[in-house]
Amino acid sequence: MMRMTQATFVAFVLIAPILAGAAYGQSAPSTAEERQDLDKVHYQDCMSLALSHPKSALDGAKTWEGVGGGAPARHCALSALMQLGRYEAAARGLAKLSQEVQANTTFKTQLMLQSGAAWFRADKPDQTRRLADQVLALEPDNLKALLLRAKVLGSVGKFWEAADDLTRILYSESENVDALILRGSAYRHMGAQDLALKDITRALSLDGNNPDGLLEHGLVLQNLGDLAAAKTAWQALIKAHPNDEASQRAQSYLDKRKAVVQP
Repeated sequence: MMRMTQATFVAFVLIAPILAGAAYGQSAPSTAEERQDLDKVHYQDCMSLALSHPKSALDGAKTWEGVGGGAPARHCALSALMQLGRYEAAARGLAKLSQEVQANTTFKTQLMLQSGAAWFRADKPDQTRRLADQVLALEPDNLKALLLRAKVLGSVGKFWEAADDLTRILYSESENVDALILRGSAYRHMGAQDLALKDITRALSLDGNNPDGLLEHGLVLQNLGDLAAAKTAWQALIKAHPNDEASQRAQSYLDKRKAVVQP
C-alpha cells in the first residue's frame, strides 16, 4: 500500500533533498540512520507511484533528482516512462544508468534487465537480446535474463533456442509458470503438440487463471483438433480477464471460427 498521496509526495521532494544512493552501493551520505530509512521510504513511494500514477511520479522524480535524488530518482523517472508507454526513451535511459552503476552488481543487472524489457515492449529484438546476453555474461545463471532472452528468441521464430533457455530455467525452478507457458508455446510452434499440452497443463495446474496459459491452452487444443475444448478455454479466459490483451486475441480466434462455420 502506498504511504504517500500524490500531493504529499510532490511536496516532499520539494522540501527534502534525498541522497538515497546508499541503497544501490553508491557512497552513503553521512546522515543519521533515521534519514537513511526515510530515503528508502521515499524511493519506495516513488516507485509505487510510478505504477499507479506514472505522470505524477515522473514530475516528482524530476524534481527529486534536481535536489540530489541521484540514481534512485532517475530510476523512478525511467520506470514511470515505461508505464507511460515511452519504451525507447526508458530503455536508453535505463541502459545508460546501468553503465554508471558500478558498486552494486545486483542493481546494475536489474537496470539492464529492465532496459531489455523496455526494448522488448518497443519491438526491438536485437537490443533486447543484447541486454539479456550482457546480463548472462555477468551472471550466467540469471533466470530473469534467460526468460527475457527466451521471449525475444520466440518472437523472432527461434523456437528451439528459446526452448533450450526455458529448459535451463525449469531445471532450477520446475514450477516457473511463465517458463512453462513459453516453452509450451515454443513446442506448439515446432509442431510438438503433445509436449506443448504437457507444459501448458502443468502451468495451469499451478495458476489456473493465467491469461497467457489459457490462451495457449486453447491454441494447443485447436491444433490437436479439439475445437470444443479450445472454445471453452478461450471463453474462460475472456470471462476471467475481459480487458487483458490475451482475451482480445482469444476473441479474435473465436470470431474467426464463427465466421468459418457460418454459411
